[in-house]
Amino acid sequence: MMDRRLIENFDWSIIWVMIAIISVGLLSVYSALYPQIKANPTHNLFIKQLVWLSCGFVALFCSLLVDYQQLKTASIWIYLVGVFLLVTVLLIGKEVNGSRRWLEIGGFQFQPSEFMKVAIVVQLASYFSSQEITPYP
Repeated sequence: MMDRRLIENFDWSIIWVMIAIISVGLLSVYSALYPQIKANPTHNLFIKQLVWLSCGFVALFCSLLVDYQQLKTASIWIYLVGVFLLVTVLLIGKEVNGSRRWLEIGGFQFQPSEFMKVAIVVQLASYFSSQEITPYP
């Protein structure tokens, strides 16, 4: 359950600025793709952007529910999953323009390197938080 203090102390101005920046980006994508949207409305990159935006907001609010102590405990497993995904790209990754960077599961494609960026941050935060701080003389 979400702590009430989290909602009360949350800096909502960050969310509003983020929404403003995202709106400008979506407007730019829509205006750049307008002729393509008119020609073929079923293949709409703008809709894909909205879907990913929705996924991002769900991930944002789900991350608020995660206790950082549990994340610290799971950090090594998160990192190992990232390493496994990177090795999987080498073995069965989709080759595009001579390089393997994508995994395709069903119709969904993603780059494990993006997941690994988050995994490394979580793992390093866990490592550094467990180190003793020694004052300099």
